[in-house]
Amino acid sequence: MILLALLLQSQFAIPIPSENGPTVVVTADSLASTKKSLEDCLSQRCPPKEDIARSLAYAEVQFLTGHYDASYRTLLASRGRNSRYDAQLPKEVADLHRATSRLARLNGVPINPRVNAADAVYALRAGLPGNDPAILAQRLEVGDELAREGRAEGAFQHYDWVAREADKAGNFNLLGMAYLRAAVLQSALGSLFPEYRTRAKDLAERILKRPEPEMLPYRNAARAIQIQLADDKDRAAVADRVIAQMEPGQTGRQMLVYSPSIRQEELHFGSAPGQEQANFIDFSYRVTPDGRVVDIAPQNVGGKVPTQWIEILSQKLAQRRYSPRVDADPQKGQRLERFSIVSALAAYKGSRLRTPSSTWELSTLDLTTDTRS
Repeated sequence: MILLALLLQSQFAIPIPSENGPTVVVTADSLASTKKSLEDCLSQRCPPKEDIARSLAYAEVQFLTGHYDASYRTLLASRGRNSRYDAQLPKEVADLHRATSRLARLNGVPINPRVNAADAVYALRAGLPGNDPAILAQRLEVGDELAREGRAEGAFQHYDWVAREADKAGNFNLLGMAYLRAAVLQSALGSLFPEYRTRAKDLAERILKRPEPEMLPYRNAARAIQIQLADDKDRAAVADRVIAQMEPGQTGRQMLVYSPSIRQEELHFGSAPGQEQANFIDFSYRVTPDGRVVDIAPQNVGGKVPTQWIEILSQKLAQRRYSPRVDADPQKGQRLERFSIVSALAAYKGSRLRTPSSTWELSTLDLTTDTRS
């Protein structure tokens, strides 16, 4: 589901490889039908598992059609009804916690996402064995939230704990996720503070030394860390060198190797942040066999996004680089991606009402109908 892809999406510059399911084709009928499906479920006092599934489906369509606030309220209501069933439905309730937290973030609601990520851990622990991979994976989410709060040491502690447990269990996919998160976070620190760069290179080398076949995508992702550590003027050349060094044999879709940062001062035109409605842009584009981005076009614009923003984001997309692929079929490179402009809600002096502030961030989500492309 798109909603689950959204809540699992990493905020790091180098994305963590993940399996995303197919998207929903959204129409007015699907919005009405998913609403009616949930209403019928509630009127018939359907079981909690079905309630959660229908709530997620309806909230997903609400999100895709730009009704971010309504989507959040749908999830919040479902969580209120169903969180007490975590022992019987640990994974379903955990999904609900994560989705609610993610939509709260997209609405600028002043909550602590780390607490919500921890709630998902508690839900999983209520009904699963302590060493279940789902619990380890959710501990990574807690680390991610600590990293976003600027609490790097706490994030590293979570990543290291998961890495040790995954290594003992022989779960190399989770091991790769933990290792890569730690390396990416360290490289982010290194891009700001040169004294951290040696440690970032060491963590990348730790991944490259793992020979297991399951670690191949993480080895390739680790190679891309050197792009983040390079000076701005050298990054294009470093990206070309990294792509040439990548190991062949990686299955699945092309991996994002380099994405330029988008600074707030670059988007100083207009007044999209602070609007009452959701502001987003959906871009279609094609990734060529050699990993370049072409045929960029805005497909859907929600809210009042300034034209200049669309132009700048198009330019940033054109600078991306992906891993190469052998298959030259152009249809396999088609992508659709949403950029959401999120403004934090804040209460101003003399009022108890929270309104969107002038501070904002960009959040992205892959909406591609076939994520195997």
